[in-house]
Amino acid sequence: MRDVWIWLQLRDGVVEDGSGGLIAEARRLAAAHPPEGKVTAVLMGSAPQETLALFGNYGVDRVFHFCSREMNRYEEELFSLALADCIRRDMPACLLMIQSAVSDDLGQRLAAILETALVRRTLDFTIIDEKQALA
Repeated sequence: MRDVWIWLQLRDGVVEDGSGGLIAEARRLAAAHPPEGKVTAVLMGSAPQETLALFGNYGVDRVFHFCSREMNRYEEELFSLALADCIRRDMPACLLMIQSAVSDDLGQRLAAILETALVRRTLDFTIIDEKQALA
């Protein structure tokens, strides 16, 4: 099993509501097929170190934190290209996002850049194997 990533949206340095459920779902997917994958949280923008340190307590194995002045506000091209580069490098099994206008835009851009499928607004997602998922 490969790793499962979650994109956590920041607003004014605070993680958007719904992140706890996203972490739990990522942990479930990562554990579904041995060997267990890791859960990686991706954050773009300023966030207090105390916030980042808490993710380990909730089941996140590692955090990718993109922190620069340019990332404090959603910039479509900057966010999508930076995240696509990381995805190409590490090849996670999937990337989960909570539903929002920003994640809808970012998800569509990533799918186009990476030439891959995009599953939106689903409540029941299962990874079958390295090449197949069911929603």
